[in-house]
Amino acid sequence: MSNLLKETLEKWREIHPGGAHTFGVIEPSNKRQTVPIRALTRHEAQDNLRAVLDNSKWNVVKGWHCLRHSFISNLASSSVDQRLIDEFVGHTTEGMRRRYRHLFPDVKQAAISSVFD
Repeated sequence: MSNLLKETLEKWREIHPGGAHTFGVIEPSNKRQTVPIRALTRHEAQDNLRAVLDNSKWNVVKGWHCLRHSFISNLASSSVDQRLIDEFVGHTTEGMRRRYRHLFPDVKQAAISSVFD
């Protein structure tokens, strides 16, 4: 976990209503309840992401999975060892690794140029 994410989540815990879930739901029938009683469902998380991104420059983001792609691609373009990336994200095959290599063609070109220009 990055220091920025750690600090952000620590601040969130100070204002978040508590409970077992970082992002929880208080059921409508329990309006006086202050502690989330269940985790968000996948669909609720997706709906909330859409609501936040709509009408912004980020509305092209299709879903949460793009954050995984961005994380991996940025690690790779910063020359983080592939074994560490694999460990972070659970890649086990070359096919899985290849999915993320196409996102920064300028990095590939810069690597070639650094040797042959």
